[in-house]
Amino acid sequence: MGKAETLRNVIVIGSGFSGLVSSLLLSRAGMNVTVVEKNVKVAPLLRNYDYQGFEFNNGFHYLGGYAAGGALHRMFGELGLRDRLNPVPINPDAFDVFQGICDDPIAVPVGAARVRAVLGKAFPGNEAVLADYCEELEKAFRDFDFLNLGEYFIRVDPALIDRSLADFLADRGASPALVEFLSVYTDMLLGVSAREVSFLTHLLGVGAYFLSAHTFEGGGGALADALEAQARENGVLLRTGWEATRIESDSGRRFVGLRLRAGDGREEFVPANACICTIHPKRLLALLQDGASFDLFAHRISGLQDTRAVCLFHLAVRRDAAQRIVSNYHLFHRNEFGGLQHRFTLLPDFTRPPGPAASETRMTALVTAWDNDRGDSCPGGKGPSCQEHAPAGPAGGENKEPAYLAGFRNRFVARLEEGFPDFREAYQIIGITAPCDLDRISATWNGSLYGLKCNSSRMRLTPRGPMKGLYLAGQSIIAPGIFGTLVSACMASRHVLRRRTA
Repeated sequence: MGKAETLRNVIVIGSGFSGLVSSLLLSRAGMNVTVVEKNVKVAPLLRNYDYQGFEFNNGFHYLGGYAAGGALHRMFGELGLRDRLNPVPINPDAFDVFQGICDDPIAVPVGAARVRAVLGKAFPGNEAVLADYCEELEKAFRDFDFLNLGEYFIRVDPALIDRSLADFLADRGASPALVEFLSVYTDMLLGVSAREVSFLTHLLGVGAYFLSAHTFEGGGGALADALEAQARENGVLLRTGWEATRIESDSGRRFVGLRLRAGDGREEFVPANACICTIHPKRLLALLQDGASFDLFAHRISGLQDTRAVCLFHLAVRRDAAQRIVSNYHLFHRNEFGGLQHRFTLLPDFTRPPGPAASETRMTALVTAWDNDRGDSCPGGKGPSCQEHAPAGPAGGENKEPAYLAGFRNRFVARLEEGFPDFREAYQIIGITAPCDLDRISATWNGSLYGLKCNSSRMRLTPRGPMKGLYLAGQSIIAPGIFGTLVSACMASRHVLRRRTA
């Protein structure tokens, strides 16, 4: 019996965006697909959770590049998601506002020409650089096709992949101030600086927001529900509450199945011909049999760096004090050496705006906790004490706030009231999602929203895993965000289907 007839059953580890997209692509191609998820609901990082009527946004807040006819819009149509979602444009005149970088705030609008004009005014002398930048931005998206990535990457200029954003800007004589701004922007949205990120990754990540900025009614929860419904309708078997404990291979280092354990202790072995793993690559190593990982793969993983851990503070702000917060606000501060430091980012709840009679506005503030790439780790030991109070949240329970989390709170409060004096006596912190909570909910590394750093060397990585029949997807593989997860899911699925028809 040939390979085309025998390769039928595929198992996907993790039900995040890349896992569900991979399962959809494979099931539509005639594969029998099972998705295993250790949490009780699919897409835990996408899915918001309620506390006192407020949807906490753990990961998904807004996305770029969803303009009608654009690459992301077309892909959502291919996946059957568009009719299940109601897109909401985010303030086209200023979806992001940066304070503390220049003398005046930088309000970033939607549209390449408008972005060019705003940045040209904020950073004079860079008109030619910005013209080249916007030309490359529009070119990068003009023909982007998730389902034909091979053809796209053949056509694209190799320099966009091999060179960093900093290289592109330096070649054109960009001012240090413009380089600094695009670097901190890239760091916030992708977890890497201009020196590290591939120029194409920057364009597909940060540039996507310049072309359009949207969310959906219901936020990440609505996106998770749409993905789940579409997967079920296409015959995907979703097994939630089951954790992968061991990846099994035969004597030829070929994947043969997955061992699972349920929350009540039950264990099960699920045989399959191929597997797509979407969890953090370092966590994948713990699932492999002793000696099953190729040395090259282990070396590849040990050489990669993790992005920063984050802490989310969920606020209720008196409505009169919050009136001017109609965009995402990113506050920066220059230290004694003149370098920029990110203070915090304030994210209004675009997914569920308050009604006309509401007395307060809900928003989330994102604060950097520690740098994972320097070997820092969670001072709370990744235990349940990291969850302050969220009885309806994924972790549940109510615990006394640990000392390190109280320290984060105190520093954040000081910065918030300094940056927004109108908030004093007009807000309360109604909940905290600590790095350990993000780690536990989504299996990110020490609470990073992005996973591994998507530096310029990573665009050439393939989705091949440490054994035959095991493939990798997710935002830790190529790049973070919707574009990165979609690209990785399409690449991994294509490899599985190519093996079926070999």
